[in-house]
Amino acid sequence: MTLTQILVTLAGGGLLGYFLKYYLDLKFSKESEIHAKKRKVYEDLVSAMQIFIKGRNITPELKSNLFSSYSRLWLWAPDSVIYEALHMFNILTKQANKDPEITVEIANNAYASLVIAMRKDIGFNKTRLKSEDYRFLS
Repeated sequence: MTLTQILVTLAGGGLLGYFLKYYLDLKFSKESEIHAKKRKVYEDLVSAMQIFIKGRNITPELKSNLFSSYSRLWLWAPDSVIYEALHMFNILTKQANKDPEITVEIANNAYASLVIAMRKDIGFNKTRLKSEDYRFLS
């Protein structure tokens, strides 16, 4: 191999390495941005869901925050989190309509399951928490 071939090979490898690093940095940056956005949406939703906790004062602002957070959830959350949210809202709707089959425990578990799904999505994949572990404070 001649000196020219070696230099061309090294230059090509260096260029390839530069572009690979640039691509990986860009990908990491985008994933970090999405993760931060999800975290904000999840924090806002959990805060807005306080209207479902017995004994809390329900204001029009809290209701508006819930609807806004729910809309953003559809934009940023994976299907698994959205399905848990739909399940929880279906349970809470049935509870509000006095469905005798929906107990407080069922509603609480649906709420906690949504929170756990959000936790898993933002990086706590190995959590061993179950919906039954969640405690509501009032």
